[in-house]
Parts: sequence; structure tokens; C-alpha cells
Amino acid sequence: MPRTITQLAPGAGLWIYENGATVQYIYLGTDGSGNARVLRKYCFGPLALNSSKAPSYAGSDVDLMLENTGTGGFLSRFDADTLAALQSTDITYSDATRNGTETVEFFTVSRRAFLLSITEYGSSAFQSDPQGGEGGISYLPALKTYYGTADEHEALLHRKPDEAETPVNIWTRSARNTRYQYSIQASGYQGSSAPEGALSYWCRPALSFRPDTEVSPAEAPEVFLLPQSHRTYWVIQAETSLGASASRPVRGKLCAPNNVTGTVSFQLCNNFGDASPAWITCPNGGVVEFGAEKTADHWELGVRVNAQLLGSGETVPEPSVLAVC
Repeated sequence: MPRTITQLAPGAGLWIYENGATVQYIYLGTDGSGNARVLRKYCFGPLALNSSKAPSYAGSDVDLMLENTGTGGFLSRFDADTLAALQSTDITYSDATRNGTETVEFFTVSRRAFLLSITEYGSSAFQSDPQGGEGGISYLPALKTYYGTADEHEALLHRKPDEAETPVNIWTRSARNTRYQYSIQASGYQGSSAPEGALSYWCRPALSFRPDTEVSPAEAPEVFLLPQSHRTYWVIQAETSLGASASRPVRGKLCAPNNVTGTVSFQLCNNFGDASPAWITCPNGGVVEFGAEKTADHWELGVRVNAQLLGSGETVPEPSVLAVC
């Protein structure tokens, strides 16, 4: 049976749907208010933290974008069920724009989607954080667990979703002084930059969920948020040609590797070049009798695959057909 998100171990990965597609998040644990906090695995950007040049998180461009459920807003990526599971939580941020001096002050706002603070990233390299930091929980142990490393800087490499998972600079919600906002560099070390800089800084959002939000059961191969209302498998649907022939294939035997989790079904035809091929359902290892009609110039074997895979990143190896002409 499903379990609640707070039953996960900090550092566990889970899948959340954005715009109908699965996106990996990392469960960080509970925050000071008892809400469940997750961090997006991949960043998006680059973008300015605040085009007004003020190093102040509340009301900044990124803050408004993350909380926005309308067009272009980050929360517009989530369906109604996911939005209903989110729960606003109190976050503290440092700000040096309120008193006209370099003195950093701390303020609290309530948010569902937000950036982590420099303190919450928790590296010992961040001891220069002003006036002791915003307080709160360090989620660095959860990141070390997720990435399987004891090196804090390796755990703090923030990646963009390209093939190489290239590390990038990211913003935090912590101001350093009246001119600069704290960041974490692509090396995993602390940095800072003017908040209007948009050429090389990325956004890595965190989300706050109700602690009773359901996730997949412990025996599931992958963990999904809200498994009762969201698909908990990956769909692969494909059609491909297995070759043309001047002679009519009259019979075919399907041979397909069977090394995936989930379910896979196949259909075969001998007139793949037609506008409407005559698909015949065929079990793996089974034999089908093909039809005797076509509209294309040549006979052509085709296979159609419909798979529901339980493991992320799994593929269906291309099947082969032994045909008699």
C-alpha cells in the first residue's frame, strides 16, 4: 500500500510530473515546520535573480516566477492534484536592502516553491555567511546520500539536464550585502554575484509538501508522488520497418528479448509501407499468418511495440521476425 512522503529516507529520489512528464526530485526530509521538502534534481535557466539589481529574495523575479501558477510560472507545470498536495512553509532569507547599510537582516515569508538558502546547503565552506546565517536545517547529508558521495562539494554540483549533466552556477535566496547575492558555483563552492546577472546562473527549486502526501509503496521499483492519481510507469510506443521484400511474407515468428520490467506487447504486419498496415497481435515467440493484400509497391515487414516499463531509463530492445515468403 502507498506510504507517506515522510516515510522516505532523506536522500531518496522520487518522480513528480511536470507538464505531463516525469521529473526526478530528491527528498530532503522535513523542515522546521514539519513539512516535507524536495529539491529538483536538474536546474533550469540561465536567468537573473532580480532584474531590479536588489539582492533581496522576496518579490524578486525568481521568487515571483516560482510561486506563479499562471503562464510562464513554475507552478503552472503541475496538475491540480500536485498543487493541492503542496503546502506553504516559512522560509527565512537574508536581505541587506532595507536599512541603507551593509548590515544584513533576516526576514521570513511563506512559500510553496523557493530556492534553498546558503545555510540549508550546509557546506563547511560557507562559514562566511553573514551573521550566522538564516538558521534552519542543513540538507547536505541528504544530497550526499542521493549522489553516493562523502565529498560535500561533489554533492553540491548542480546540474543542467544535458547528456553530460554539466554542473552550473546556481542562485540561493541569501543576500551577501547590498550588492551581491550568494550563489553556489559549478565547482560546488560558495560564490556571489550581482542579482541581475543572467548569463551563467541557474535556478534549482525546492518544493514544500504536506507531510501526509502519498508516494509509492516500499516494494515499488521506483517512487512516484501521488501514485493513486498519477501513472507509475513509463510508456514506450514505437513502430518500425524490419525490411522490404519483393515476395510476400506469408508467416512470421516474433523473437524479442525479454529483459525489461513491466509489460510489453507486439504487433506484426507484412504491409508496413501501406497507409493503414494490417497489424496482427503476436506474443513473443509466437507465429502469425500474414494477409495477402497491400497497396505499396513492395511487401514490408513491420513491428509495433507498446510497453509499460516500471524502471526509469529502460528500453525495449528491437525485436526480430523470422519470415517465410
